[in-house]
Amino acid sequence: MKFGIEKEDDRQLIQTRNKIQKGSSKRAPVRLDGVEKAKSSDNDTGILLKDPFLSASHYWPFEDIKENLLSADIVTGHNAIFLNGSTVSEDHTSKLTYATTDVPGSSIILGDFNGTCFSDPGKCILGGLTLSFWINLDRERIREDQDAYIFSGGGQSKESRGFGFLFFHGDYVFVLSIAAKQWKMTIPESKVKTGKWENIVFVWEKSGNLTYYANGEKIMSIKGNDAKRPNDKYTLITIGKPNNADSREYMYPLKIRCIGFWDKALKSDQVKDIYIALKDESKKRRLSKKFLVEKLRRRSVKGIR
Repeated sequence: MKFGIEKEDDRQLIQTRNKIQKGSSKRAPVRLDGVEKAKSSDNDTGILLKDPFLSASHYWPFEDIKENLLSADIVTGHNAIFLNGSTVSEDHTSKLTYATTDVPGSSIILGDFNGTCFSDPGKCILGGLTLSFWINLDRERIREDQDAYIFSGGGQSKESRGFGFLFFHGDYVFVLSIAAKQWKMTIPESKVKTGKWENIVFVWEKSGNLTYYANGEKIMSIKGNDAKRPNDKYTLITIGKPNNADSREYMYPLKIRCIGFWDKALKSDQVKDIYIALKDESKKRRLSKKFLVEKLRRRSVKGIR
């Protein structure tokens, strides 16, 4: 059974990258240098304890969409690009907003992360990374024998590095690859909810394990194995499709919100804080775009550039 997709139309990749360059904001990224206090102990979580997403490298709340195409990463100011019918919707009961790829053939591109920690995790200068998101998966929309991608950053391909999260022949798989090692976690279908919102977090440590959390609780952890990934060819990060193919065969229709990336491995109590911060509507509002942007402005006098 072959894992991963190794083929792509390079002309299509160039066209997609051109779209990203046109759709991205020209505003310089907001830097959070100096925000977190030095940790006095392993139990001191610093600024993250009060405002989980203020220390994130990237954060897409998916609260709105401009011109039916763009939704901002409110940390850096750059835009995710919505393609072929993907959009931002609102839950009529909870009033929470989310991105959706329910339309067949639709997907979302978070950006081109070439040369960064999130495309090539071996470049994470703090020795790890963390991915957090709330997701609602409808398992009945895909076949038992299908390869259907939720997140793709290149880790699924032998020609690239990065990470990938997909449904693969009856199980869920999260894979993360660096130049000389790979962490490949097989998650039983029973460990991922269907038809309900769930907070999923993956924490990776270069010198240690890859760990999977659901709703703030640790589910499983694995060690890496030797592998050879000399190139990092596919550097887009996509939602609902692999980043190196456009066939509907590999697409997973889904609903997703509140995506956060950290260029470090968060601790278990910090992962719990992320879940608690967004598990109900009132906390969701507190971490809205308006709230976070205002917090960043207030801290600008204290050394944030």
